[in-house]
Amino acid sequence: MPQQKSSRPVVPISKMARRLQTVAWLIAIAVVLGVAAFYSRGIGATYAQSKAVGAARHWKYSPAIWWLKWAQWLDPDNPESYLLEARCRRVLGRLDLWQRNLRTARAKGIAPEWITIENQMNAITSGKLPDNIDPLRTRLVQAGYSNEEISTALVRGYLAIRQADKARLLLEQWESADPGTPQLDFAWGFFLIRQHAQDDAEKRLWSALKKQPDHELARMLIAEMYDTQKRLRESLE
Repeated sequence: MPQQKSSRPVVPISKMARRLQTVAWLIAIAVVLGVAAFYSRGIGATYAQSKAVGAARHWKYSPAIWWLKWAQWLDPDNPESYLLEARCRRVLGRLDLWQRNLRTARAKGIAPEWITIENQMNAITSGKLPDNIDPLRTRLVQAGYSNEEISTALVRGYLAIRQADKARLLLEQWESADPGTPQLDFAWGFFLIRQHAQDDAEKRLWSALKKQPDHELARMLIAEMYDTQKRLRESLE
């Protein structure tokens, strides 16, 4: 017995239905691309932060700031990028920008203890030192500050309060424990300039640059020293 064909009519898809289907697909694609872009920006910001940290560890603070600006653009709500920039600005002596970045990091939700620890580093550099520095040094190391960075801040701090003997003792202990590093040469150069021993300071700074040609702090300090010497010679002529 032959099968009977269904009498149900085939309803054609209307143009409106096709348009709605196309719109739905476009929305789905847009959502997928948006999610991908969101996560790729976050990944990009994390990568830029890591590059900045690596540059700062080698005393290349301007390149570090460049990477941090990229991180802030990619992920403007991440407070860590602003905290890291604040650290760079402090080392470079730009306390106005240091304060601005700390305020931004705080506004974007950085944990208060990170602000406290960075303020403590700035206090050390300016000479506001506790009687016993060891517990504070331990906290700073645990927070990710290197021993070289802390020791450099202490040298600056001791000189700020005219305790050159303590600064020299710290440098000698540093040299005994970890001799020959570019940052140690820089710290000696900084100390010797403040002791009016420019010739010895110059040797130390050039030693730092020979070991690490892009050591930004050593370059800045030797340029400052040469500029001061030039002005002094001009004043005597």
